[in-house]
Amino acid sequence: MLAAPKLAEPTPAAVSNTASAMTLQCAVNLLDRLASDDTFRDLFKQRPRDALFAAGMALPEGSITPLCTMVQQLASKEEIEQSRQALLEYLSGAGRTAMNVVFTFESRQMQKVISAR
Repeated sequence: MLAAPKLAEPTPAAVSNTASAMTLQCAVNLLDRLASDDTFRDLFKQRPRDALFAAGMALPEGSITPLCTMVQQLASKEEIEQSRQALLEYLSGAGRTAMNVVFTFESRQMQKVISAR
């Protein structure tokens, strides 16, 4: 598997709490890897834009980094797997703008965020 190219770290102006919906395939890839791949989880914590790119979501250059990808403590593999179906619907935008709440992947916060939609 090819590693995502290192992108510049986002500046505050390049961060937002809104983003367009992911494709279903991208959401599946992202959740598969967050639920199983320690190297990918480290990439997601350190450079979320690169992790999104590696999962199949190329954010246009100069676009905002979704705040929902920036977490203090990433949810466990088990927590992500337990919330998988709800997260798939949430990330792919089932009937609304996807990822519009901060901290989607924050440990012990996913169910609260998903339920609030």
